[in-house]
Amino acid sequence: MKQIIILIILCGSTIFNSFFCPVYGQISYEEIFSSVLKTGVNKGFKGQALRGTRNGMGLLHKKETIYIGDFAKNKRHGLGMLIATNNKEIPNCPETSIFIGRWFEDKQEGNGRCYNSNGQLIYEGKFSNGTPIDVYPTPNDSCRSLDIIKTDNGDYLICETFCQIPEGYGVIVFSNGDMWQSRFKDGEQSGIGLYLMTNGNWQTINYDENGNTTIISSSTEYNAMDAARKAYQKECLSEALSSFAQAATIGMNMASGNYKSTPSYSSNYTEESSSNIESNDSNIKSKNYRTIYSNWERRAKQNYESLTNLGYKIKKNDKDEKGNSGQGASPSTYVRQKKLLREAQKEMKRIRQKAQQAGINIPKSEYEDVSVSY
Repeated sequence: MKQIIILIILCGSTIFNSFFCPVYGQISYEEIFSSVLKTGVNKGFKGQALRGTRNGMGLLHKKETIYIGDFAKNKRHGLGMLIATNNKEIPNCPETSIFIGRWFEDKQEGNGRCYNSNGQLIYEGKFSNGTPIDVYPTPNDSCRSLDIIKTDNGDYLICETFCQIPEGYGVIVFSNGDMWQSRFKDGEQSGIGLYLMTNGNWQTINYDENGNTTIISSSTEYNAMDAARKAYQKECLSEALSSFAQAATIGMNMASGNYKSTPSYSSNYTEESSSNIESNDSNIKSKNYRTIYSNWERRAKQNYESLTNLGYKIKKNDKDEKGNSGQGASPSTYVRQKKLLREAQKEMKRIRQKAQQAGINIPKSEYEDVSVSY
């Protein structure tokens, strides 16, 4: 991931107090974000989404606004920056071009700050239901402002500053269309942020106080989870349709009088015909047990491969080996994926034992007892 050391490279090592860097002239928000919005956008959104729902961090472009920040269940929820485009103003905040603060279910709620088109702080206080509730505008003589700065290599920084040092919430738009969003402290990225790539892929990365970085999660991980979920749903649907088809066949046979719940003992009944009936019934049971076991085996395999492809340790020959891709993942995702694997393995064991009780032997699959360690 690209990293900008703000204090070193901004416009000849100088951070300008004006809202735009005068060396490069005034730049509209549409121009700044055009490369970010050019590709990888789905319904105006680019960022973390699972099951088609916006959850986490990202960018949402709507008519006359750009929102960059936290989401929950498709709504703006958490900390975020709202930018008014096309020379418009933030609703309920006169003369405000950018709002930075807390959101609750798509409305500003809690602490927030409003900046005008020159980057001056005009309101700092509480919001309720999307409306400022303290004195507006706020009398202010602080050193806090908001700046848009262009670096020598064409990157843009939109960030809160304090005494000309990036301090607060901000966004870096790289010249290649990548984007970074996070808090800034003493001129550098701080805490957990989102690195959003041009093609729509992303990584959540933590910057600690020593400048070290750790990848917490990635779109690769989310995509693997979503693929496993879709495959699971597809199998469930297939099983349900199969059951409906069997039920429909039985119903048709009953309606036509061809269905009998017990063997018909006609005058031609012999010991040999009884043996054939029992043999056919046993074959049907064997096929059903094997089919159910096979379905659970596929689910166990999918979850096992999903875990190992994300870079978890796997047990082979009593030794720990790493997964294929080397991608890390969050502990919560690991627990969730491993739970699905265990559930599938439990069902495999139950079906196999039940089949054994019925005199049917099902070979034990290697996926029934594979283990994955974090």
